[in-house]
Amino acid sequence: MVGVPGRSKACSTCRKRKKRCDLKQPTCGVCAKSKLICGGYQREMIIVQVREGKGIYKPATQTQHQPVMSMASISDLRTRDLNRVSLETKFYTTFWDLYIPKDEFLSKWGLGWGLGSSSENSIARLSHPTTHKGPNSDTLRCALLALCVAKIGRADQDRIMVQRGLELYRKALDKVTAQIAWQGAFDTTDMIVTCRLLALYEQLNDGTTSNWHGHVDGLLKIVKTIPPESYALRPKHDIFLEARSDGAVAALVNRKGTFLSSPEWMTKPFQGKCKTAVDNITDILLQLATTLEEFDILVVSEQSPQTKSRVDLFKAGCWKLDEQLQAWYRDSLSAFTTSYAHDTSSEDIDTAAREKIPDILARYGLAALFAMVQYWAARVILSSSMHVFYRMFPSSHVEIAGELLSPRMDIKMNSLSIGRSIKHFVKPNLGLAATLSIILPISCITQMVYLQNLAYSHQEHCPMFREIQSVLQDVSDATGGVWTSPSFDAMFRQLLELVVESRVAKESVSNIISGQIQRPPSILVDIVRSELST
Repeated sequence: MVGVPGRSKACSTCRKRKKRCDLKQPTCGVCAKSKLICGGYQREMIIVQVREGKGIYKPATQTQHQPVMSMASISDLRTRDLNRVSLETKFYTTFWDLYIPKDEFLSKWGLGWGLGSSSENSIARLSHPTTHKGPNSDTLRCALLALCVAKIGRADQDRIMVQRGLELYRKALDKVTAQIAWQGAFDTTDMIVTCRLLALYEQLNDGTTSNWHGHVDGLLKIVKTIPPESYALRPKHDIFLEARSDGAVAALVNRKGTFLSSPEWMTKPFQGKCKTAVDNITDILLQLATTLEEFDILVVSEQSPQTKSRVDLFKAGCWKLDEQLQAWYRDSLSAFTTSYAHDTSSEDIDTAAREKIPDILARYGLAALFAMVQYWAARVILSSSMHVFYRMFPSSHVEIAGELLSPRMDIKMNSLSIGRSIKHFVKPNLGLAATLSIILPISCITQMVYLQNLAYSHQEHCPMFREIQSVLQDVSDATGGVWTSPSFDAMFRQLLELVVESRVAKESVSNIISGQIQRPPSILVDIVRSELST
């Protein structure tokens, strides 16, 4: 003890831990070595409540000691803290009840198709680090409260709660920034979940995607700070899958590959585990983002002696992805047929018409349908890119044209399959997560609707187009669709701005078929007209 008798100059963390503090500024070296957050050296404020009015001096001799009537119990002293915890727990419970689908709707037979039982499904994973026991991290607690308070406030149309949620969100951002500034002074798992919650806040409360992308980029940087094999064990594995899903969507929208598509990041986090259908289709989506990045580079590059070899290499990569998608589709249908072989009322999905598959899968829960919707979205993106690329760089092989016109490459049919699946994800009893999980597929068919407007002068002659357009409108009006109305409003605003122009000035082709499309170049207009009008 130095300075004031009975007072320690150690940081608040070392005082609580009863450790010898080295008094380093601004952060204690003992805390940094133990990877703990240093509480600082400032003294805690002690507030003493006194009666109002002027005090009266009384001599010591006149002091009278009144007998103690009763002693304050510990429960009385902590009532305020208990009330706060109780209120926070109520917010957590209410929000997760709104967010997470009920198990009976996830999978009729309790199968773990990526969205299986409550302990396995990817939608419910996010709640586990926060609801089973209260958040240990103050930053995580603040982020979760911001999300819960803001969303519940919007549901109840309570502007004060919405504003309070925004204040908590900003406070959580400040805490995240401060912890990242102290390198190594944060728990990786807590920080990943915190960034995921902040990204979800933006997804539910902001009409733009820029802030969401910022949180996802930061999330992936934190994921990369530890080796991929560290995510092979739970709970890190479950949290990694959520981060990977967000990373795949962000990569496709940005048309940029990520480290998640490297072989080590697609294998080491899954050591000792069997990949689900969702895991495998996410692998393909991550590779597809890298393909889109190469596409943008090729179409704007000047011709050179290496152009032909690069074009051939790109085409080979596209057909490799096509083979992976075909294999995934066969394996998924086979697994579904095997799983439900005991159900004599089930239709033969192998022989069913493609447009009936969404309704067949939906009868057995969202598990298989969710994975299949991701497959159709991948098909729309890959087929669109290949059609455009082969128009710009034609092939001398006649059989290639036949492959590009095959049913699996049919952009309209794949978009229609997505459209007929959407209604199964926007029901009120399925929560916010089910609706948010299909934002990427909805974005794909929204762009397809725009391309159809370019290809057809009279859309009423295309039944598939009319049905898809009707689906998009129904989604925006549905009870579940209210939760994602900002995202859909942005899509429709973009669609209306683009459709009014039948032809536009030639611009960079790097924006082709991207979620960031502003104005497509005229070369794309010509290509789409010729492809989709056939």
